[in-house]
Amino acid sequence: MNAVDFHSGIAAAFSERYQQSPDFQERYRIWTALLDTYIQPGQHVLDAGCGTGVFSHYLAGRGCSVTGIDGSPEMIRRCQAQGGASATFSVAMLPLTHLPETALFDAIISSSVLEYVPDLSQTLRSFDQHLRPGGYLLLSLPNRQSAYRLVERLGYRLTGQPPYLQHVLHYGTATSLSHQLGAYTYQLLTQQTFGGTNAVARLMRFCLPATFSDTLFVAVFQKK
Repeated sequence: MNAVDFHSGIAAAFSERYQQSPDFQERYRIWTALLDTYIQPGQHVLDAGCGTGVFSHYLAGRGCSVTGIDGSPEMIRRCQAQGGASATFSVAMLPLTHLPETALFDAIISSSVLEYVPDLSQTLRSFDQHLRPGGYLLLSLPNRQSAYRLVERLGYRLTGQPPYLQHVLHYGTATSLSHQLGAYTYQLLTQQTFGGTNAVARLMRFCLPATFSDTLFVAVFQKK
């Protein structure tokens, strides 16, 4: 089973987590605040790894033209079932090899997807190829500095739980992403950690700065 098959199998539960999980509700609050800040109505946005389309439909509701892609046919089926003329969805993998060279976007967003791609450098290169000058990249990854992530990985080695970790290939920080984007001339505008709502992470957040306790980070870059 690969990462796409794994997420196809949890598509229904994944969609429900935004209503039921404090972690996902925190993610939604942080991401939508950034979307409101950096993406304007009328802009063309690529949601790379759109999942069940939560952020695609949010942006479409704000008047953006959204192209959502995901490797999971089941995720895309759920996106399309929600309708909406200003958001289109298709099955596609990263990096962005399926788009014509002339396809350019005002912003590209990718929430909790990049950790699963086999070639992160090539994926970032493909984002750069399809982002207009002055456009924004909004990207998230598991926080490499998180003490919780270290405990989680140790637990996985001992128990095989949680099972999704078998598919996670990349951890990072906003700084490491900046270095990887360095060849393309980007400015880091803001960064934020999150994912500290479960019991263990809350305890770590009480004892440690959020940088070392939160499980995820999101960073916003602008192409010069």
